[in-house]
Amino acid sequence: MNEPLFNWLNQRSSGALLHITSLPSGTGIGNMGEAAYKFIDLLSAGHMRYWQVLPMCPTGYGNSPYQSYSSFALNSMLIDWNPFVGYGWITQHDLLPLKVLSHTSADFDAIRGIHPTLYQKAITAGLADEAHKEPFNVFVEANSHWLIDYSAFICLKALNRDKVWYEWKKAHRAYSAELIKDLQKTHGDALKAVQFEQYLLYHQWNQLKQYANERGIQIVGDLPIYVSADSADTWANVELFQYGKRLTPTRLAGVPPDYFNEDGQFWGNPLYDWKAMKTENFAWWMRRLKHSLEQFDVVRLDHFRALEAYWSIPHKAETAKEGKWVKGPGIAFFEAMKQVLPHAKLIVEDLGVITPEVLDLKLDSGFPGLAVLQFAFGGESDNFYLPHNISPNTVICTGTHDNDTSLGWYKQTDDKTRDHLRRYLMVSGDEVSWDLIRAAYRSVANLCIIPFQDFLALDEHARMNVPGLASGNWGWRSSWEQLNQFEGALPYLRELADLYGRN
Repeated sequence: MNEPLFNWLNQRSSGALLHITSLPSGTGIGNMGEAAYKFIDLLSAGHMRYWQVLPMCPTGYGNSPYQSYSSFALNSMLIDWNPFVGYGWITQHDLLPLKVLSHTSADFDAIRGIHPTLYQKAITAGLADEAHKEPFNVFVEANSHWLIDYSAFICLKALNRDKVWYEWKKAHRAYSAELIKDLQKTHGDALKAVQFEQYLLYHQWNQLKQYANERGIQIVGDLPIYVSADSADTWANVELFQYGKRLTPTRLAGVPPDYFNEDGQFWGNPLYDWKAMKTENFAWWMRRLKHSLEQFDVVRLDHFRALEAYWSIPHKAETAKEGKWVKGPGIAFFEAMKQVLPHAKLIVEDLGVITPEVLDLKLDSGFPGLAVLQFAFGGESDNFYLPHNISPNTVICTGTHDNDTSLGWYKQTDDKTRDHLRRYLMVSGDEVSWDLIRAAYRSVANLCIIPFQDFLALDEHARMNVPGLASGNWGWRSSWEQLNQFEGALPYLRELADLYGRN
């Protein structure tokens, strides 16, 4: 066996999973404001080291952070408006339409209607503010490799009545440097507005990340394996994807029948042309990874198994069952990464249909994979996810954003699985969320990350996502009372950290 390419997870620690949109706020959705700073303080006080979030890119179809207009841009909904009141760019009165929105769930549709007016006012004032002129120019220069294309994409999308880019008028469909130059002449103000919006978002994010790092908290980001068919990524780099002569996808992504769906999952993302990518040593992917590793301290790479072999579904298929396995780039992808990003810290999401070839690729890369405790029970003693079968180079969790909460899962699973859990953990099951948290903490896995809902022992009503369900996901939010409840559990979490060497 060859020496692994990467080796970074060599200390025991713990963390929590809570997406920023799930934080409490008074403006209809969690944001990068007061509650985010409070949560960092709580993690530090609980002797944790990591805060895991979901993708922070602009959400597309179904409000999913895994369907985005850009791999590089930040979601405009994550903005904290309070600093702009302090700058005098907007007023508290301007925020009244947001303040009446739900405090218990993210009201994506309402926010989508309210935010543009606020942004227009804040951007107009911000561009006239001399204090931001030079920092903005520096930001644009440093991020020009994606920001210019993204702002052009958003501008053209508006000009084409929000249609998918390959349905735009012919002059706009084909990306070119000349088209970008023409847009800068004819719609320069619109491009600058999009760029300034991203400047404001990244300014807030960088401040928040710095605050976290200064308190010993590292941020774990999430990088979807695929990009959206309707994105700046595909429009500006169509030759790197499986698109036909008419600039429409020919094969689409998904997975075969699995734990979540007997018909498989038909995600609809365009597939990469790995042959074309390999000829340029995966340069686009390396730029994407470099950007993510600057944005976060650690990156969770979603659907890792597709790098060994991916499920390829015909564009006109009715279900994912019609797909087939096709070989991915394999170890060549990670060898290219080692050259460009020798100190990359990734967590590879190795869930789904896992073959010996996928396991070998994970071992050769050296990156830690995931062990999900909800998948551990109800079978035989050789189940990979049982704590006695995992290795230290693993991130163990009670569940992911795609799972039910631990309590919700336990209530709805079968008697055999519940009995196996109780016997294996030697518990009554009356406090199953904390039973699983303790199991994660005492496991040999060097890192355990617990969904915030499980610290509160919440049931299925606090679930974040149901895979395969097109709507009704991603909206769950916590409250200030629940943050206070979490604070009350910190002495016990410090005890667990001390007892199991996760300080």
